[in-house]
Amino acid sequence: MDVAVTIMISVLMMGVGHWFRWEMLFNGNRLPRLMAYVYGVLAICVPVSGYLWMAQLERALYVLWGTVAGGGLSVMGMHLVDWMLEETRRRQEGEERESELMRALHGTND
Repeated sequence: MDVAVTIMISVLMMGVGHWFRWEMLFNGNRLPRLMAYVYGVLAICVPVSGYLWMAQLERALYVLWGTVAGGGLSVMGMHLVDWMLEETRRRQEGEERESELMRALHGTND
């Protein structure tokens, strides 16, 4: 596979992903951010992998997909941490509102 062909396949995949009507698959919603990341990485790495495989650069394939997997797990982990922090913040806000309501009901102003 030629370098120019590899680039064109990636460009076409990006274009399809950009203009695809994702709303049809997600009940009127846009493609979720994490899935958009995955699509973009695949649109780049799949054609490059084809090129590397055809060029018999097996070690480079391992490096590419090891890096992709590590980066993907890292992004997923960061999203999980963000979600956990947001849930903790919401819980604390709920507890504060509940405490304020209880004070108001009992007439205390601590």
